[in-house]
Amino acid sequence: MARKHLQEALRIKPDMVASQVLLLYLDEVYGEGVSLQLLRNLARTVSEGPLSPSDLNALWLLTDCQVKSFCHLQPAQYLSVLLSAAGNPESSQHERAVLLEYTATFFGRGVRDYATALFYTDLALKEDPGYVRPRYARVEWLANSGDVQSALAEVDKIESLEDMGADPTRFQELRAQLRAVLPNVN
Repeated sequence: MARKHLQEALRIKPDMVASQVLLLYLDEVYGEGVSLQLLRNLARTVSEGPLSPSDLNALWLLTDCQVKSFCHLQPAQYLSVLLSAAGNPESSQHERAVLLEYTATFFGRGVRDYATALFYTDLALKEDPGYVRPRYARVEWLANSGDVQSALAEVDKIESLEDMGADPTRFQELRAQLRAVLPNVN
């Protein structure tokens, strides 16, 4: 029934990102497999025209589905969608940063490829240096890759950016977690 309604929504509004993502999600979760046509349509849709907040939320759903292994897109298939959206000329710098952060999350939490997660996190920060969330992700990727000293340095960097929206209550918690891994660190 859900599939029928989503297909009807796409018939009425073919460029609706959320409906396309939800169809992919349903197909993946319920074992139908990926529709390559739907995937191509989604990549095309997100590469053209402005992206709405609900489009970004839908792309987060796709990312989360991949990270939690409910969806089984090949990395190249997933990237074709996210990088098409990030390459959309109508996307703002902040929207591109968010999409690159999603990509980093896929690599860091889904694939456990921390070097690639750091690469996409750094691209997100180049797009929007004032976006704090990727900085917290850098701490996670650095710590998970075993570079606790650099993770602690990143915590210091975030703390110095407090006026940009960083959450000061998280700093002691982050340092405590990192010190638990490497007790001889100040």
